Amino acid sequence: MTGLTPDCAEPLAQWLEDPSGGGRLLVLTLNACALGPAGVRRLNRSVTSGRAPSLLHLEALANGEADDEQWGAVNAALAAEGGEEDVGDEASEKARVQEALKRNQRVYRETRFAALRLAAPARILFGGNARELDGDGESLGGGFPFLRLPIELQVHVLRCLVLLSPSRAAHLYPTLSRPPSTSFDIPTTLSSPLTEPQFLRLLAHCASRPTLLTERRIAAAHAAGEAPSLNAASGSKTWTTPSDQAQDPQGGWEEWFLRSTGCDRFERAAPL
Repeated sequence: MTGLTPDCAEPLAQWLEDPSGGGRLLVLTLNACALGPAGVRRLNRSVTSGRAPSLLHLEALANGEADDEQWGAVNAALAAEGGEEDVGDEASEKARVQEALKRNQRVYRETRFAALRLAAPARILFGGNARELDGDGESLGGGFPFLRLPIELQVHVLRCLVLLSPSRAAHLYPTLSRPPSTSFDIPTTLSSPLTEPQFLRLLAHCASRPTLLTERRIAAAHAAGEAPSLNAASGSKTWTTPSDQAQDPQGGWEEWFLRSTGCDRFERAAPL
């Protein structure tokens, strides 16, 4: 991408921070543009502040000095927004950005793994197939009468299963209304890698019979050596034979499930 000037930095950064805009972007390369140092630092702040949590890779190389006569006011405004993060040399700023991207990559994996781990118990317990042991159960050691609990407690138990594999980084990100924090030095704090909306979407998905039929269709396609099309925008209902270069055709179900529930990447929490 070329031709971007310093006045593009602020709207681009706001777009990256918007969950319904560029908040789902994973990779952004802006090499050989004319953003200038102040514009690049503004984009870096979106990452280091935790407001662009889905961005896993950012490149902004060869963005030389912008014309001070034309963009002086814009550069001054961008510089005025910077705080302590902008103090330091280029190497320290690059290190902060790389550390923030690594943190994004960590919560990206944690969110996906947590959702996939929760899929099986949620489908069994809330998909209509759960059965408790009957009279002979005592001879087999018995079991906790989970299905006789109120539905609120059943959901709470399932929610607690997420905390068996908690995130060590999710708490570092600001909520959608809280100002960003630069206190990234609390390694012992643990929190859920799934937000409450993600958990509820996953629960609704696993309790739905139509989604189970789609999953069975995907499994049948895999057994036949085929893989489903994941391009939901096209509305395609066809199955295609994966090419030799396809990456893990067995991953079709996982990607479909994660995208359907909105758990395919880390999501900043809404304010409590």
